[in-house]
Amino acid sequence: MTYLECVIKESIRIYPPLPVIARKNPYELKIDDYVLPPKSTFVICIHGIYHNPSVYENPEVFDPDRFLPENFKNLHPYAFLPFSAGPRNCLGGKLAMVKMKTVLANVLRNFKVYSLDSQDKIVTSFEVFLCPVSGIRIRVEKR
Repeated sequence: MTYLECVIKESIRIYPPLPVIARKNPYELKIDDYVLPPKSTFVICIHGIYHNPSVYENPEVFDPDRFLPENFKNLHPYAFLPFSAGPRNCLGGKLAMVKMKTVLANVLRNFKVYSLDSQDKIVTSFEVFLCPVSGIRIRVEKR
């Protein structure tokens, strides 16, 4: 189940369901030479963080080993935000992970699942969530 969680996290990193989040700063915030006045709205591009080569080596490569405990501990605490962070962190994040692992473990125990499209052929669109434009074609075989 540990490696399954790594695969889920890497899938979320490549295709984050919420690629951006917006926050309002309660007080003046200075970042380098920029000053954001109180109550400014700023956007955090989670997709940009996840695909930034200065944060993740070879960011376009699917590599679940990034999330093995010995590798994950080397990441910045805000390099992976699947359920946001800080006071607005999703309360259901742990439950969501348990549900994903449970469903996937049961599906994969009973079926072999193959993607019919390579990762570079999957086109995504962001409206509220990041979604594949034309779906994802798969083939499923009973084990």
